[in-house]
Amino acid sequence: MNEYFNQYIEEYYEESEDTEEDEEDEIIVKKEEELREISFLYLYIWLIVVRCLDDIISLLERERVQDIVVISVGLNGPGIIDTMVICSPFNSRHGHAIAEILFVIIYYTIFYFLMLFVQITKRSVRNGFGWFQVEIGKVQVHVMTEECRRRFDIEGLWSGIDSTDIDGDIPLIPPPQS
Repeated sequence: MNEYFNQYIEEYYEESEDTEEDEEDEIIVKKEEELREISFLYLYIWLIVVRCLDDIISLLERERVQDIVVISVGLNGPGIIDTMVICSPFNSRHGHAIAEILFVIIYYTIFYFLMLFVQITKRSVRNGFGWFQVEIGKVQVHVMTEECRRRFDIEGLWSGIDSTDIDGDIPLIPPPQS
C-alpha cells in the first residue's frame, strides 16, 4: 500500500515540476501577446498612408535616421525606380528595425485601407551587411550603415558625381618593370 501511495506522491511532485514549466510557457505566451499588442499599438500610432516621397522622408525623420539623401534618378534609373532615398541608421539593428517598420506600415496600409496604388516590389533585409533596402512603388529606400555607405558610394554612382577625381598626373599606361 505504501508503494502505491508513494507512486502518487512522486507523480504529484513530477506534476509540480511540469506546472513550473507550464507557468514558464504561459509567461512566454503572455509576453508574446503583450508584444503583439504593443506592436499593433505602435502600428496604429505610426500608421500613415504612404502616398508620396514626403511621407517616407517624414517617417524616416521620426525614426531618427541620419544623413537622408534623396536622389532623383528619373530616366537613368534602374527600371521602374524614379527616386532613391539613402539614409544611415545608428547601427545595424536600428537599420533592420527601420526596414521592418517601412515594410509593416506599407503592408498594413495596402491591405487594410486598400490603397492598391502603392506596390511593394522588393524587400531585401540582410542582417550581416548593414544594407537594408525596401522598394515602395517608384521609390527605393536604402538604409545603410556609415561603413557600408562609404564602401559602396551609391550617392556618387547615381548622382553622377565621381568620388575619385582622375588627374592628368596619373599615367594611363603602367611604367615598365625594371
